[in-house]
Amino acid sequence: MTVYNTPTGRIYYDGSGNDHRDNIVDSKPAFTKRHSAAKLQAPALVSFRQAEDILGKRLAIKNGWDPKKAKAKAIQLTGSWRSFAYQAALYHSDSHRYASPYTSGHVQAVAIDVSTNDPNFSLIHDILTNLGWKQARGDEPWHYSYGPEV
Repeated sequence: MTVYNTPTGRIYYDGSGNDHRDNIVDSKPAFTKRHSAAKLQAPALVSFRQAEDILGKRLAIKNGWDPKKAKAKAIQLTGSWRSFAYQAALYHSDSHRYASPYTSGHVQAVAIDVSTNDPNFSLIHDILTNLGWKQARGDEPWHYSYGPEV
């Protein structure tokens, strides 16, 4: 197993097929404006929540509102944690599109897929990358990983 130290805590990753369910945290939004379906390792979820907080403040500034009163703005996801079995089924359905379950950041609970339909997608991209999220493939602008680049 590899341990990645991040500003928000340790991320655990290995390619053995271990999906690290013990490290996965279900999102429990403090209020309804946050995305409620993210399942990630705790440090990745903390960073994701920071991104939503920053997005809310930047949109407030953009609209001329008081950023001190700004609430977090949900970053809409199309994917986060996936079970090993589900990732394996996706990989076997199209190995060019989906990563092996042994290397997928989704199985490790360190990857998200952001909806590219959001009108603020470029702002979201900037926020995520400034918080340590990475894009492993140029042909997948929606896919971000935290810690290891997967």
